[in-house]
Amino acid sequence: MKSTDESIVVALAADQNYYKGLLVTACSMAKHASNSCLITWVILDGGICPGDMNNLKQCILRDHPKSLFRVIQLNKEIFNGVALYNGSIMTYARLLLPRLLPDCEFVIYCDVDFLWRADISELWKLRDAKFIVQSTLDEFICRVGSSVEDRWGMEYGYTFDRSHYFCAGLCLFNLEKLRLGIADHLIKIMHECPNAPMADQTIMNAVFDKSDVGLLPPRWQRLVLEISACKVCEPVALHYASVLPWRAENARLISDAVLAWFKEYSRVRGISAMCAIGEVHNRLLAMLSRLAFLFSTSSKFGLLIFKWLLRLIGHEGYVVHCVRLPGLV
Repeated sequence: MKSTDESIVVALAADQNYYKGLLVTACSMAKHASNSCLITWVILDGGICPGDMNNLKQCILRDHPKSLFRVIQLNKEIFNGVALYNGSIMTYARLLLPRLLPDCEFVIYCDVDFLWRADISELWKLRDAKFIVQSTLDEFICRVGSSVEDRWGMEYGYTFDRSHYFCAGLCLFNLEKLRLGIADHLIKIMHECPNAPMADQTIMNAVFDKSDVGLLPPRWQRLVLEISACKVCEPVALHYASVLPWRAENARLISDAVLAWFKEYSRVRGISAMCAIGEVHNRLLAMLSRLAFLFSTSSKFGLLIFKWLLRLIGHEGYVVHCVRLPGLV
């Protein structure tokens, strides 16, 4: 499976708990991909039930018929003793890609908490053989840093270049370079330096030099918690880091960006948006939250009141991150 202009290779990793995210990430990517491109989907399977895996393939083929599939059952033994990240070890799966894809030169790895509104074939054209990894800056970490990560670095002798700190949720990996002992070194550090605050993202940013990392335009990974309304209408890849709309504990139904995720999920499932929300949240609460958001943010004065109320209930700064996506009701 050689990486050529005719075959885009995309790797996604998930277990059953992240299946809804996997479905939306893959299908939104497939929907917006150029009709002429061939995509090879590499699914790193951490325990997805066969029925859901078959449904995923059917949904992808409906949106992008020129698709091939390669499902790899993940051997989790290599992660024994490694701390979970967001309740899962699947984030570390990307470090195994050089071993799992020995005949592949490049691969696009994407976390499964994305909503794609951009053409993946345009990203594929940006691969550059002189870098180990290409990704976008982590806008939040670059701006405010991470004291927890800095303490981890001091303990194990690593420093971070915040001006070049990338978000590993979306990576264009040069697997040929990673196979030169680099991937094995990262896995070794993962075991020897436990409790990395942001898992393998921390490790990669600690190990890679600036010359190893090619920075991509921000449109390829817009963090929902950082995106501005003036940018959201452009073809972008939205990353729902720390939000995860399909989890009940992340009841951020006021955000238009989260509603956009549910709109895509409802399209893929062939159900109404309210039914999609109802799978995770109370539908009446969803409608009331939405009405409250629209009413209170109809003026600057209302927005200030709404932000003040949210501070009282422990959601300070929340409305700042709400965006207005067209086509939502």
